[in-house]
Amino acid sequence: MATANDLIGLGLPPQLAAVLGRTPSSVTGQGSTAASATRCNYLQKAIYVNATNSGAGIILATVGGPDGYLLGDIVTVTNSGTPGGNVTLYLGNSAKLLLNGASVAGATGVAVTIGETILLSPVTTSVWVGVRSSV
Repeated sequence: MATANDLIGLGLPPQLAAVLGRTPSSVTGQGSTAASATRCNYLQKAIYVNATNSGAGIILATVGGPDGYLLGDIVTVTNSGTPGGNVTLYLGNSAKLLLNGASVAGATGVAVTIGETILLSPVTTSVWVGVRSSV
C-alpha cells in the first residue's frame, strides 16, 4: 500500500497523493451516538480504531463535496481491541450500508468487534457497500 509520502516522492502533487495514498491512521472512538462519535475525514482510508469504552463510535465523512469521500474509494475500518470493546461504525449523512447482504441505516451504526475489519466503498452519495471479516 503506497502512502501519500511515497506518492509525493514519485512526483505526484501533494493534493493528488493525499487522495490516492493509503496512509494508515489510528483513531480513538468516542461517544455512543452518531452525533457524538469521533469524526473521520475523507483522507482516512485505512482506519485502526481504539475504543475508549465498549460501544464507542466513529463516523465516516459524507460522500461528495470538497471534504467528502469519492465514489469508489475503498475504506477499511479495523477494531484493534485496545483498550478493549466493540466499536460502532456510523456513516455520514445517515447513508445506508449494505454489509454482507444486510441493509443497515447509517444513523443506527454497525458494531465492529475486537479484531474485526470492515471493508467499505461508497457506490452512491447515500449508499455504501461493505464486507465484514470473520473473527
